[in-house]
Amino acid sequence: PAPPPAPPPPPPRDRGVVRPLVAAVTNRHIAEELFISPKTASVHVSHILAKLEVSSRGEAAAVAHRLRLVGSGVSAASSSATRTAASSTSSATADGSAASRAL
Repeated sequence: PAPPPAPPPPPPRDRGVVRPLVAAVTNRHIAEELFISPKTASVHVSHILAKLEVSSRGEAAAVAHRLRLVGSGVSAASSSATRTAASSTSSATADGSAASRAL
């Protein structure tokens, strides 16, 4: 069978939320980076998790890297927001079930 078609590019706001999400920062820090409220950041994160069909930030980060939604240099250590406060909410997973889905 033919490989699945390439996923469409994510909307700009989703791309803006995916980068700090992958860097394992809190919703509060995502909000500060994007000049939105923490509740709005939470809603964006929830929508991204749903679109990727994953249940955790760690799974979302793994899928985002597999789909090349973020550059390879994005990590918890490289995010400017993470230097001030890191979140322990992410954990990597080897499950590639959502790898063919896009935001």
